[in-house]
Amino acid sequence: MQDHPNPDALTRASCPSGVQHRVQRWVLLELITAPPPEGDEISALAFGLKELRADVVAAVDALVDAGLALRDGDRARPTPAALRFDALWPVRT
Repeated sequence: MQDHPNPDALTRASCPSGVQHRVQRWVLLELITAPPPEGDEISALAFGLKELRADVVAAVDALVDAGLALRDGDRARPTPAALRFDALWPVRT
């Protein structure tokens, strides 16, 4: 079943490719891995991931649009849905 892509996936949500895809995946991983209560600082995420701040901002905004992140100024945190998904299907393993 994992080898069979969902044909409707691209029509239900935008699916980035290349740099956008990679940065969104890494940002989401950072957000759900031991998130601080006050959220992760976007500049610190960019520094830690060695990515351009603009790419990290775009990734956070895309994750917000997808319902996987919340943003408050220069801080981002995972939504309960993102944390629940990680509890059911850990992305770190």
